[in-house]
This record gives sequence, structure tokens and C-alpha cells, in this order.
Amino acid sequence: MEFIHGAKVTDVDELKRRDVSPEKVNRLLIKTYLKQLLEDGFFHADPHPGNLLVMPDGRVAFFDFGMVGRITPDLQSKMIDAFFHVVSKDAAGIADDLIALDFLKPGTNPIVVKPVVEKMFEFHLNRKLKDVNFKELTYDLADVMYDYPFRLPSNFTYIMRALMTLEGIGIITDPEFNFFETAKPYAKEFMLRREGNDFRKAFVDKIMGRDEGGKIDWDRTWKLAKMAFKSVLNTGI
Repeated sequence: MEFIHGAKVTDVDELKRRDVSPEKVNRLLIKTYLKQLLEDGFFHADPHPGNLLVMPDGRVAFFDFGMVGRITPDLQSKMIDAFFHVVSKDAAGIADDLIALDFLKPGTNPIVVKPVVEKMFEFHLNRKLKDVNFKELTYDLADVMYDYPFRLPSNFTYIMRALMTLEGIGIITDPEFNFFETAKPYAKEFMLRREGNDFRKAFVDKIMGRDEGGKIDWDRTWKLAKMAFKSVLNTGI
């Protein structure tokens, strides 16, 4: 048993007394939580202020793991795609994401409901990113679910509630806080890491000829190398 010293994440006066800015705490909270969701695949499902403390060294401690959830790598990839469709204001992409994430009831024709989702998200995405509120977006999606054949997958119940809770903490401690703007650089970091790992594995598999019964296809390998070189030139990496 260990006693953890710290200040509540919502105690702005105490945080400032300790020379810890609420903005820094919010960034750390979002980064930590996105790591749980998008990298670890194991997350704290009830991150309310009573379960969080800012320790003297600036780290955040999570308490009470009575409610947790797991996320598969496939779901992680789809969530990252959905996040960046919101950031890039791609309503059609978000509609496709909801279908891919199993938000439609079995037997529903996606072509029928896709325009409804696009219209609903366009209302929010026509605003500046800093004005897009995760809670409002979620509530509007819930309203659509009552009128159309949507459902909330069980694994998303905890995820969406947790993200709304974190957004609430951010807004309480910093009126300028925006979930999407804060999360964007960290989500991009996890996306690039995931894509990099997938590319390296696929590249090694092809080089080793694992998809060809153990034979190396040198012509294909050379083409892949040229493609990779062009990618480096185009991206400036």
C-alpha cells in the first residue's frame, strides 16, 4: 500500500501555488489518456476529479481501477481515423467511421443513414476547431440514434463518457481549453508511430519474401525501395 501526495486536478489555486499550470495538467491528462486508449489498449474508465491527483513532481496519478476497459488494435486504428476526420472536418469520412465502428444496427443500409450523419456533423465542422465541443458532438449523435437505426457499441459507452469527463475537467480549470486542439498533436504522434510500425513490418515481410513462400522477390523489393525514397522526398522527413 502506498500513500500518494498531490493536489486535485481541479484545484487551480493549489496547482498555481505549486507552480503547475492548469494548461500543463490538461495537456498531460489528454496525452496520458490517449496513450491508454490508442497505444496501451487498457484504460481507466472513470477519470473523474476524485480519481486523479497531480503529484509534487508534476506527474498525474490515477486512482480506483474498479472500472477499466480494453481496446483492440483494430479499434484503435479506427478511432484514430475518426479523430482525424473530425480534425480535418471530413463529414463523409466520419459517417464512414461510424459504420466501420459498428454504430449501425445489423441489417441497416448505410447508404440511407450516411447523409443524415454527414448533415449532423457538418453543423459542427463548419465552426472553427477551437469551437467544436466533444460533449455537444456526442449529445447530437445521441439524438440521431433515437431517430435512426444507430446503436452505441458497449465498448464506446465508457470511452465517450470518460472523454467527456476529461473535457469537463479541462474547461473548469482553463476556459480556453479545447479537447480536439489539445489532443491533435498527441493523436498524430500515436498515428505516425502506428503507421511506422505497420510499414516496417510489411516492408520486412516483403523483403524476406514471407508472402511468397520464403522466396525474395527482388524486383518488388526494388520498387518498394523507390516508393519509400519518393515518400521521404515528398514529406521532407
